[in-house]
Amino acid sequence: MVHPRRRLSGGWSRPIFPALAGLVLLVGGCVHGGGAGVAVESPQGSAPVVPERSLFRVRFQGPRESGSMRLALYRADRNRFQLRASDTFGRSLWDLSVADGNYRILDHRSSRYCESKDEVHVPAIALAPLPVDRLPDMLSGRLPVAPAAGERFETGEFRDEKGRRWTVEFGSGMLESWTLWEANEPSLWWRRQERGGVLSHRKGSQVRWRMNVLEPMTEPLADLESPPSFERVDCSLLGEI
Repeated sequence: MVHPRRRLSGGWSRPIFPALAGLVLLVGGCVHGGGAGVAVESPQGSAPVVPERSLFRVRFQGPRESGSMRLALYRADRNRFQLRASDTFGRSLWDLSVADGNYRILDHRSSRYCESKDEVHVPAIALAPLPVDRLPDMLSGRLPVAPAAGERFETGEFRDEKGRRWTVEFGSGMLESWTLWEANEPSLWWRRQERGGVLSHRKGSQVRWRMNVLEPMTEPLADLESPPSFERVDCSLLGEI
């Protein structure tokens, strides 16, 4: 099924979501729809998510841009989370809320925000979009896509619901790496690193992230409110500044 899409564009010099454009990770080739990401320990993402807060340091390198940021992930359950990005000086860049199919994005640089019930996509540089609701699984080292019905990723190779070919490697009961193939060539590949991972695209872009903090959330996840001074716009406009 084809979903309506709201696209947010950007790079690292002016854009609204410099960090997210990098973090979204190159995973342009991944599918949208079909449920939550797949953990090695729990196929189909069936294990409950413990409410927790994670802090990451992210670096992006591409053919034309590079940069770094801090990223905070607040995850209440599989359908509700928030991402808060800041620069290396701690200045807020943007906030993203995903709550039961509702999306809200605040851009602190332009004092604007948007809301949408459509899947929000952020194209990484020169790459196809990945729905942002896959990001928590990506950051935690889970597969960002579910195998098609009847496929088993434990064998080391599977097809997703779009018919794309994936190969995976395991070690000590953990997912160590995966590769997305296109026309019999690797298109996108990820490998685990200590407390993080590295994601690379054949066009030369790469994202690295490392978790610095992981702790339980002691309070319920509050709704992401937009300041009264922020202007509401369509999500498709946020990346055009």
